[in-house]
Amino acid sequence: MKNKKLLLVCASVFLISSCSINNSSSSLKENDVSSISINTSNTSNSISSSKTQISSYGSSSEIDKPIYEIKDYTLFAYKEGNVRFEAEEVNTTNYIISSDNVSKIVNRSDASNGKFLAASTGDTSKNSYFEFSIFLDFNAEIKMKASYAQTNKWKDYNEDLTQSYTYIVDENRNMMISSNKTILNKRSDITQWEVFDYNSITLSKGKHNFKVNILANTGKGNPNIDYFDFNIKKVNDIVEETISPNNDIHTNIQYSYINDDVENIEKYANGVNELSKPKGIKIEFDDLDSDNYILQYADNLEFNNYITIKDIKVKEYYVQNLMLGQKLFYRVGKNENDVLNNPIKNLNVNSIGPRNINIDGVSNVRDIGGYKSTLVENSKIKQGLYYRGANVNNVTEIGKKEMIRLGIKQEIDLRDSYQCLGPYINEIEYNAISIPSGTESTRFENFNDEYKKIFSLIEKANEKPIYLHCTAGADRTGICSFMLLTVCGAEYNDIARDYLFTNFSTQGSRINNYESEFKQWWSKLDSFDGLTKADKAKSWLISKGITSNQVENIRAIFVDNYKQN
Repeated sequence: MKNKKLLLVCASVFLISSCSINNSSSSLKENDVSSISINTSNTSNSISSSKTQISSYGSSSEIDKPIYEIKDYTLFAYKEGNVRFEAEEVNTTNYIISSDNVSKIVNRSDASNGKFLAASTGDTSKNSYFEFSIFLDFNAEIKMKASYAQTNKWKDYNEDLTQSYTYIVDENRNMMISSNKTILNKRSDITQWEVFDYNSITLSKGKHNFKVNILANTGKGNPNIDYFDFNIKKVNDIVEETISPNNDIHTNIQYSYINDDVENIEKYANGVNELSKPKGIKIEFDDLDSDNYILQYADNLEFNNYITIKDIKVKEYYVQNLMLGQKLFYRVGKNENDVLNNPIKNLNVNSIGPRNINIDGVSNVRDIGGYKSTLVENSKIKQGLYYRGANVNNVTEIGKKEMIRLGIKQEIDLRDSYQCLGPYINEIEYNAISIPSGTESTRFENFNDEYKKIFSLIEKANEKPIYLHCTAGADRTGICSFMLLTVCGAEYNDIARDYLFTNFSTQGSRINNYESEFKQWWSKLDSFDGLTKADKAKSWLISKGITSNQVENIRAIFVDNYKQN
């Protein structure tokens, strides 16, 4: 035992002396590390193989255990403390480096441990990512810092790190960069490292996989990565993420929020990382054995207007953009003849909203339909008539086809006039109705002509379903959606959740605006005539120039079984 302790002390001295870094912000000081790092060489190409690597510690006393060790792409945390995971220790099997680099791991003495992970390619079509794992001996709160430096080619540019990398934990949770600091500033040398904080995440005892995806090609490269520092603190109680059922469109993190208090949005998303897209409805076909599958699905047993998906290589498929509460009919086969002869199966899509939508190239998209209406007993607001979201400047051809497939026939663009450069989709009618940015304090009181035009177009939604947006699809879009939902009898929690769901996009947190604007809209409606909030919202619309008959038409279009007054 004495020899073992001596060896560990020597290893500690060696590691501390070898981690010299020029930039003080990138250095891990001696008093920041309360443990010894035992770095063994990576001998396995499989992260999962590391599960068996701690078996020798099972019989050891608590005193004998180090705080942590690192091997086989995995950080094994045995005690609380501050630990460092060098970026060159991650699994780079699926990591594609930038053409500026000749190797994934770069050797430079002015990096921590004398090495760093080279910048990625930014070509998202190649599905580039790296991964590592953390194995916890206890439930823990994890706080992470990451050290970045821009590549030599792009060192003169500022880089928004929210657009470079996204950290997905256990395939369903996001370790999000702190909104306090997201810009990597230009620098004179590629190892002028800068450290960034990530929001804490609570994880249960056991193994957790971290998959770091190349989020986007920013046009300015993606940064080099030196290391990850983790502060690991034991906790007794943890917030367990609710697992989204197969028949629910939402991701686990979205589903967890939906089942939590509406104002607890920042437990799940803070408007920095793209988490707005739905999971889709999971269809499994384990009863078939093939290397290739064909799926056909429809919303009717007769399979009218069915959709065919070919060349599925795995035993599952996620169907996107179904309506809440609909019945889905599907059949699966190994080939076209097989699929026609196989039995038709069905499932009921969960009716829980919001109905967030997957449009390629567009963020923060959702249908306001599916919510309960208080105007008619047991009625709901109809789906497929009014979609809200961010601007469509970067919509892809796939995204355009999906918007057309969804039946959208009108686009309403609320941005500043200089930004309204549509039409963006030839098949969709373009309407520019500018509500200038920076008008938060007057948005409720002013813009009478604009709101009159907007709701006059909404009155035609039955014939021409709408996609309404501003820049982010949050605030200007938010007040229009707020008023439409309110006048159609939606309840406060549903309207608020629809508004706050923007936090799952990259468009910034809306919790402050929720306090300063949304709640004010709700309160200010009380000064208008009407016994209910729905009728007060009607009075607000009338004050903007919309007639009572137009409001009644809107209600009849959007609310099931509504009888006009």
